[in-house]
Amino acid sequence: MKKKAVAIGLLALLILPLSYYYLLPGPLTARVASAGLQVELSWRRSALPLAYLLEKEEGRKTVVLGQTTAGRWVDDEVVPGKTYLYRLSAPARSRWWRREAKVEVPDEFASFRQALYRRLDAHFFPSSGRSAEKRWIYDDALGVLVYCATGEKEKARRILAGLASRQGKEGAINFFYFTDNQPTERYIRSGL
Repeated sequence: MKKKAVAIGLLALLILPLSYYYLLPGPLTARVASAGLQVELSWRRSALPLAYLLEKEEGRKTVVLGQTTAGRWVDDEVVPGKTYLYRLSAPARSRWWRREAKVEVPDEFASFRQALYRRLDAHFFPSSGRSAEKRWIYDDALGVLVYCATGEKEKARRILAGLASRQGKEGAINFFYFTDNQPTERYIRSGL
């Protein structure tokens, strides 16, 4: 009986490392790439061709990224300034054989964006007492795009409403205008 227990123990010592190597993936590593717009995940694949399940957790929200048999994955749906926890399980859907990696996506352009927004606000929504200036519709279009991309739709709407009031009967808008409604060159314009 004692010899049998020792034999089973020795067999377990031999089988466990082999099953660990064949069934479990290696450590999961996560690194930020492409100027903070992607997270690259990589791991050592197990010897058996298993499907790996990848999940991403941000706060309390967990999203299944997908399944793969490869030893890498690129997540391009990340937001600068956020922290993500990635989980890799093999075989797929297994809840007890997991690897995890946490990564913080840096917001390297936060100070630049803040300065840009302050400049945009000062340009499009000046404080009172500012003198008249020449304004180009290209700048207005760019401002609308930036405000829409940042979720400030009310500011974008105000710029578009200002342009609509300058639109001619045939639908054209002058390439530039003066903020105090001075007349502009009627032949330099966009549209028809």
